[in-house]
Amino acid sequence: MQKGIAYVALSVLQVMKMMMVMQQVVVNHSNKHKIINNNNLQSNLIRFLVGLVAVIFTLNKWLSLSDRLARQLSVRQHTPGPRTGMICGMLSGFTSTLAHSGGPPFAVYIYSQKLDKTVIVATSTAFFFILNYAKLVPYYFLGQLNTANLSTSLIFSPLAPLGVWLGVWLHKRVSERTFFNVSYV
Repeated sequence: MQKGIAYVALSVLQVMKMMMVMQQVVVNHSNKHKIINNNNLQSNLIRFLVGLVAVIFTLNKWLSLSDRLARQLSVRQHTPGPRTGMICGMLSGFTSTLAHSGGPPFAVYIYSQKLDKTVIVATSTAFFFILNYAKLVPYYFLGQLNTANLSTSLIFSPLAPLGVWLGVWLHKRVSERTFFNVSYV
């Protein structure tokens, strides 16, 4: 159990480091090639990327690709290593930034690690906390951090403790088997 927690923590740290490097590369490349102009990314590039993510997620939903891959990886004797974690982390960060859909790439990796539900929930919480915090950099350069968005966040922030309480309450009552069955759906 301790080895699993240390391994997940190391993987999360590696993914965080890679995300920070990738953000810096994107910002430097964008500034160099004038992709970011007046805090707007070229609209055709955004349309293409969002469309690509939408097609991939639609195919994934229809064909259950990430579910099948996670199930296949979870029955293997050896779990995927840090390199796979970095690739899944980068895919998760990319899809989360574009379409707030970072769950499937993350799930493929985390469910294949054969961890108990508490470690998975804790790792998911830490990963997406860091990921969402890291997204503030590109959102700033895209002009998405404005008073309207921040006001909406402030209005809904009192619901956060209720969500935490409900999550803890459910976590204590849901069996390990039910947790994984629902997770794979």
